Amino acid sequence: MLGLVPLLLMRLWTSPVQAAAADRAAIEAAVGHYFVAGDTNSSAELRQAFHPAAMMFFVRDGGLAGVSQPEWWSRIDASKEIVKALSRKFPFVDQVGDAAVAKVASEYPTHRFHDYMSLLRIGGQWRIVGKIFHRTVPPDAPPPDAAAAAADADAIRATLQSVFAAIDANDGSLLSGAVSSRAIAYRMLEGQLVGVSLPEWQARLDARKSANPPPPKAAHRVAFVDSDTDAAVARIEHELPANGDRRVDYVSLLKLGGKWTVVGVVFTSGTAS
Repeated sequence: MLGLVPLLLMRLWTSPVQAAAADRAAIEAAVGHYFVAGDTNSSAELRQAFHPAAMMFFVRDGGLAGVSQPEWWSRIDASKEIVKALSRKFPFVDQVGDAAVAKVASEYPTHRFHDYMSLLRIGGQWRIVGKIFHRTVPPDAPPPDAAAAAADADAIRATLQSVFAAIDANDGSLLSGAVSSRAIAYRMLEGQLVGVSLPEWQARLDARKSANPPPPKAAHRVAFVDSDTDAAVARIEHELPANGDRRVDYVSLLKLGGKWTVVGVVFTSGTAS
C-alpha cells in the first residue's frame, strides 16, 4: 500500500535533515553522473544516474511536460552543442533508509536550474527515480520573495490536505484533484523497485472501504516544504501507534495551471529523524 497516508498538516518552517556522511557521499556521486552527462552530452552517464523507469517532469506553458529516459538518451546523444555548468551545489540532501531527496542548484551563463531529485537505494546503489525542476532566466534573477514563498507553502499544504482527505475517507476519487494522472509512487520491496500508478492507488484506497477491521490510523506531520516558483518537494512523516513504525514520504509537486499538484512520491519504512 502506498506510504502516503493520512496527513496532519502543520505549518513547520524546519529545514531538511542532512543525510549521514556515507549516504550523502553516495547520493552525491549518483547525481554527479547527471552533472557529467550534462557537461559532456553523454547518455551513458545518464544511465548511471537514473533508473530506466525515471521520469523528468516540469512545467511548460502552465501544463505538465514529461521526458522519459529513452527520450532523454536520444536527445542528449543528438545534441551538438555542449554548455557546461559554471557551478553546481547541493543546498540539501535529505535521506531516511532507502529513500532520499536532493536539491541541486546549477548555474549556466544564461540561466540557472533548481532540480529536486528523488532517489532510492536499489541493489545497494543510489539511483534517481524522479526529477523535477525550475529554470530561472537570467541566472542572477532574484528568488521568489518571502510573501510568495509563504503563499506557495500554504498552497502546497492545501494540496496535501486533499490527499489526507482522500486517504482518511478511503475514497480514491478524491485524489484526482491533488495528484497528476501521470504520477508514480515508488518504493523498495524485497529488494525490488515497485511503482504504483494513480489508478492503482485509487483502487487500493477504494478496496479499503470494506476492510474489517478498518486500517489503523496514523499520526502524521509535514516536516518541511521547499519550493522554487513552480517546483517543490515536501517531506511527510507518519507514525503508526499500533507498532511504533515510523515512515517517511518524499513528495514532488509542480504548480500546474496555478495549482500545486503531486507528480511523484518515494517512500520507505524506517526511523524518521
